[in-house]
Amino acid sequence: EELFAHVPHGIQWGLERMEAFLHDTGDPHLGIPCVHVGGTNGKGSVASTVATVLARAGHRAGLYTSPHLCSFRERFQIGGVPVDDDELRELVRELDPEIRRHSLTFFEAATGLAFHLFRRREVEVSVIEVGLGGRLDATNVVAPFLSAVTNVDLDHCDYLGSTLNEIALEKAGIIKSGVPLLTAEPDARIRSVLSATCDSLMAPFLHVESEPGSMSVDVREDHTAFDVSTPAWGRLRLQTPLPGDHQAVNGALAVALLEWMPPHFRPDRAALVEGIAQVNW
Repeated sequence: EELFAHVPHGIQWGLERMEAFLHDTGDPHLGIPCVHVGGTNGKGSVASTVATVLARAGHRAGLYTSPHLCSFRERFQIGGVPVDDDELRELVRELDPEIRRHSLTFFEAATGLAFHLFRRREVEVSVIEVGLGGRLDATNVVAPFLSAVTNVDLDHCDYLGSTLNEIALEKAGIIKSGVPLLTAEPDARIRSVLSATCDSLMAPFLHVESEPGSMSVDVREDHTAFDVSTPAWGRLRLQTPLPGDHQAVNGALAVALLEWMPPHFRPDRAALVEGIAQVNW
């Protein structure tokens, strides 16, 4: 209420406001290498896991997620630490005239804050979670080096479409020309929608095989253990603090994203194992 008393909280489709705001405030989103994570379920877990491992590997990693559970500060994390209250207030005071001038919505304003915060804090790499859908989501102004769509299910049908095919096309809207897309989507029909978009944009497409039955998943109250096979690190037995069969799938997708990182961001085996064990989501 203090930061955004004047900002509308509804959904207004389109990237024009966001692009104009960022252009007029120095395009902070274009100077930081980025991983863009969309999908219906699990995108927050995947994004958090990737950011945690990158931080464990010694990189200054920014993480932007939504919604928050307890504090607005949770949306903006650097090295796993939410932004400080005073820093957030100062940034809002600086950007408020432009936020008002461009009539940004609440989510657009929050997304713009994330980009400016990460630039100010000299983040080396950022992991950005899609808010709603993909094609027209405020985060879809980024120029990522990797993209992911965790999966596709019926969600927000009043905005994204009434069929899985329509929703898949909206989520496929984050795919960029030449940028690899990774997915753990189990349905071949949905994967065909994603892969067709990749083909049209000459973007590499990778389906991460992640059936819990083939991963020796062991779910306990406080963790999930699972196996993955990787070209870079061989066969791994990993443990995440996030409980549930689905978290093994999310973990496998996160591992694949980390394996596809450029060499200077790709973690070693120890950082990967330790980082996944330290995820807090």
